[in-house]
Amino acid sequence: MSNGNTVVVGRVRVYVTEDRDKVVRAVTNMVRFPHLETIERTDLYELLEGVAYGRESLESLRRIIRNQKTLDVARSYMSRTMRGRSFSFDLHKQAAYAGVAVFCSTHSESPLGPISFRVEAENPQAVLDWLATPTVDGVRVDELAKRNLKRKTIRRHDNRLAAGDEFF
Repeated sequence: MSNGNTVVVGRVRVYVTEDRDKVVRAVTNMVRFPHLETIERTDLYELLEGVAYGRESLESLRRIIRNQKTLDVARSYMSRTMRGRSFSFDLHKQAAYAGVAVFCSTHSESPLGPISFRVEAENPQAVLDWLATPTVDGVRVDELAKRNLKRKTIRRHDNRLAAGDEFF
C-alpha cells in the first residue's frame, strides 16, 4: 500500500432530530467522499459511512488545520491512536458543518455524537506528516526550507559560546 492507496473511512450517526443533508455537509466539509451510504438504521438514528481512496481525499481537512494553525493539536490527537497501519480521530459534528476542525477526546464532547474517521495506509506516519505537518517553534517543517533559515548563534547569559550552542 502506498500513499496513493491510502483509505479513509468516515462514519457518523444522523439522529432523527437532525437534518441529514447538514450532517452530510459536515462530513464532506472535512473529507471528500464519493458518497455516503446507510449501513445501519434504527428508530433513533441512521449510521452513514463513506470510503475514500488516496490522501487527496483529506485535502480539505489538511487546509482547514493549516488555516486554523492547529497542526500540533491535530497531530497530537491523531498520533495517540496510531496502531499498526492506521490512525483514527473524531471531529465535532456541528463545528465540521461550519468548516471548523474541532477534535474530540470523547464522544460526549460533540452533543449529537462526533464524526469518526479512520485512515489506513502502508505508512500511516507519512500520511500524518502530510496531513498535520510537524512544526518547529510554530513554523511548519515544510516551510523551514522555503524560508532558507540560516543557523544563528545563541550566546549564554555570560556572552560566551560553548559547544552545541548553535541551533536553527
